[in-house]
Amino acid sequence: GKDIDVYLMPLIEDLKVFWDRKGVETLDVSSGQKFNMRALVLWTINDFHARSSLSGNPPKEFGQDEILAQLDTNVSDG
Repeated sequence: GKDIDVYLMPLIEDLKVFWDRKGVETLDVSSGQKFNMRALVLWTINDFHARSSLSGNPPKEFGQDEILAQLDTNVSDG
């Protein structure tokens, strides 16, 4: 089916651990020092047709202007 969230949930849970809890204590083996490792998603590659199908919205053709506007919205929201 369209239950792709089932596959994304482990990734989201891991990212929350890395970000919300001030990171995960990690050992730098070269220096022997401990540090808090954090992670985030910098960017994603989107399949706009699949995304519209999964969200229940009718598919539409995206031109360059629409894609850039969508990327600008996503970046400025985060």
